[in-house]
Amino acid sequence: MKRYIENSQQAVYAKAYESYCILYWPNGKKLVKSRPMKHYSASFEAQGWCRIHRSYMVNPMFITSIAPDREHIQLLDGTELPISRRLKKQVLHWRKTSI
Repeated sequence: MKRYIENSQQAVYAKAYESYCILYWPNGKKLVKSRPMKHYSASFEAQGWCRIHRSYMVNPMFITSIAPDREHIQLLDGTELPISRRLKKQVLHWRKTSI
């Protein structure tokens, strides 16, 4: 388990799904972990990741833009992830300070 947390800088984003955490890699592969995202979120945040939605955390190295409507983040591979209304201000502030 620890090996994947150390290598999470290479992952694009993480998605919470029920009591699982799914890590998505640039090559299209997925890694399903049998613990909830809450278990990994402190480690991801320490590495610069940002929670953008209740179900998503994203690695800033793979973000290309925030959509003009400010409701989605676009990643290098074209994937769009939602930004929750509750976290929108925090995400925009995080993006401004991380550039």
